[in-house]
Amino acid sequence: MEQASPKQADANKEWPGGSGNASRLNDITLDFGGGSTMSACSALLRLSSPVFDRMLECGMREAQKNIIKDQSNTKVLYVEASMSFCEVSSFGAVQQCSIHVEVAQLEDFEGFYNLLRPGAWNADKVTEANLDALLDISNSALCSQQYARCIASQARDCTPEDLIDISQTSPGILLDLSLRMRETQQRIGEIRGLRPSLANVKYMAENYIPEFQFNRTGYISRPLNASEVQNLSYLRAHIPSALEPTLDLLESLE
Repeated sequence: MEQASPKQADANKEWPGGSGNASRLNDITLDFGGGSTMSACSALLRLSSPVFDRMLECGMREAQKNIIKDQSNTKVLYVEASMSFCEVSSFGAVQQCSIHVEVAQLEDFEGFYNLLRPGAWNADKVTEANLDALLDISNSALCSQQYARCIASQARDCTPEDLIDISQTSPGILLDLSLRMRETQQRIGEIRGLRPSLANVKYMAENYIPEFQFNRTGYISRPLNASEVQNLSYLRAHIPSALEPTLDLLESLE
């Protein structure tokens, strides 16, 4: 019986933001050779990558056709690129698909796959130890969103030594990283440009919000005068518009 690795067993308990046990959605087995396997959800892989989508679609479709022609217990089908075969039953439906993976080792692919899970992405999970593997797998599988997120994470913490190492091993990744770092610097300039707006909000808060004293019940111990009411109305009208550029920029950085 297949034993899940500790990392996969922990990830299968619950998908962040989801409900139910994630393992019941797994419908394929990834074979890394040497007895190393992991279960995965084919839909998650197909949604993340056009390469996985083409491979799995081709493998499943051809499996269905060959079941009709071949009544033996098992049919072995070769598909393209990193996925070498699908094992299917002879009962007219694919019960178990076994995919041979050549692009990565089990531990590296587990790290990549677990970050695809709904709600699982966190830039802090991209570390110096796993970055190269994440970039290589994402690049090979044309998993553009995962690749872009890894590049963005590296652009935040990249050192000159990192750039030298990347230039020697992956010129293409170096170009993408350099472009992202330039974009990051432009965003930093935009953030600095928001200083006058934030300073204006600070000025309004310091000069237009009256000082209040509260009684023991939490209510203001005196009525507001006309000037204080006017100042609060002014703040209500102007603070949202003053903060809007900041909020828009922060949203674009997500």
